[in-house]
Amino acid sequence: MEIYDLLEKLSVVNRDDGKKFTDTRRLDVINGLLSNSNYSKIDSQGLFHLYSKCPLSSLNKSVVLVSSHVDCHHRITDCFSKIVDDETLLGTYDNLITNASVICNMLSEELPENVLVAFTGDEEDESTGARQVIELLNSNNVAVKCVVVLDVTDMAWDDEADFTIENNFWYYTVGKAVIELADGFCKTWKFVPSDLDTIPVYVNSDRIIDEEAEPDESCEYDDCEQICFSLCLPTKGEMHSNKGIYARRSSLEKYILFMNRLLRGLGNLEL
Repeated sequence: MEIYDLLEKLSVVNRDDGKKFTDTRRLDVINGLLSNSNYSKIDSQGLFHLYSKCPLSSLNKSVVLVSSHVDCHHRITDCFSKIVDDETLLGTYDNLITNASVICNMLSEELPENVLVAFTGDEEDESTGARQVIELLNSNNVAVKCVVVLDVTDMAWDDEADFTIENNFWYYTVGKAVIELADGFCKTWKFVPSDLDTIPVYVNSDRIIDEEAEPDESCEYDDCEQICFSLCLPTKGEMHSNKGIYARRSSLEKYILFMNRLLRGLGNLEL
């Protein structure tokens, strides 16, 4: 299924009250889209729905967890996605557009068995869904190699970056692998550090945005002592508005392709 069809199908509201999902329309669409894939929903008890290719008990190596929040900001009451022209999309893409992007990769059947995907709630407030995912994995003795948080960003639009790597809560082996994968994929990406005073030496200076990244779910995963970072799609406009935000079609297509390469690379990375 094409990404633009996925965006249209997923353009429905999803809400929670910080304790449970109160409107699961997007989660229901996601479940339907993945019903004939090699991913199965293995837990949906809290503020997350977790998908895996196999039962947690049969995983024999550390996992890469992908986290893409499905909760809509309270100001967004009408979700939409439309093609503006050959170059531009407009829609309520926080976080609709990364939901669609990761589903596109899940349906490709190319991701390693140790890549798990969580669609989380409460990101707009306390990131309770992110915390609950880690609690579940810990309780099942599943070791997490790293967490890749998917989100949109208002950074690097004017630089015409196709994606950004932000909030680098990692250590050398994972961080260097991520940067090498990005550098090997394309030149049109940017790095937005979690701390301007601790920028890794292996990030080329021409990649760096001289601002600190905005908080997102990666901060909660870091608090849970997980190696993590954010892979973001640059957008323009007011994220938390029914007016929608702009995204570049070419950037979205590269974002999806790089996500595939990144998850395959991290899944096979030996620590």
